[in-house]
Amino acid sequence: GCVPAASWTGLPQLSGPDNFHVTCSNVINNKSGVMFWGFDPRPTPAPFLGGLNCIFAPTLRTPVQFSGGNPPPDDCWGTFDFHFTHAYMASAGLVAGTSAFCQHWYRDAAHPDGTGAGLSDAVAFDVSHLGTVRVSGPEARTRLQAAFTNDLAKIGPGRAQYTHLLDDSD
Repeated sequence: GCVPAASWTGLPQLSGPDNFHVTCSNVINNKSGVMFWGFDPRPTPAPFLGGLNCIFAPTLRTPVQFSGGNPPPDDCWGTFDFHFTHAYMASAGLVAGTSAFCQHWYRDAAHPDGTGAGLSDAVAFDVSHLGTVRVSGPEARTRLQAAFTNDLAKIGPGRAQYTHLLDDSD
């Protein structure tokens, strides 16, 4: 059978690129499902319709999604993708520093436990108050070092560092 895997792409932030998606791959193709999410994880997941519920109530549900994938017969090439837009986050009351926990539920008529449903694993994310900057060019490192409070020499290529970005008045 399929072993659905929840994950995410992009940045869970309230400004900047609006590119945060919570996904679930390895789902049975051409099935309907929903993502549900909340603010509190279960310390011990509870059995629930074809899997383990990892999120305490109250939870919110997304609109129904369709897994797509290959034409029948059933296989594990379906995928769910929910775009957690800035507008959606704001409408749901998510603010910087909020933690959220997400899990996908989907139809699975052939699930071994006979419930006709399945659950993915869960993902957690924190809504960031941080922004990202991308600077390029021959003077990029020198200009960034002049604006940041931390020493950029202490991080290597492809690495990140928390720091303060100063402006002329600082």
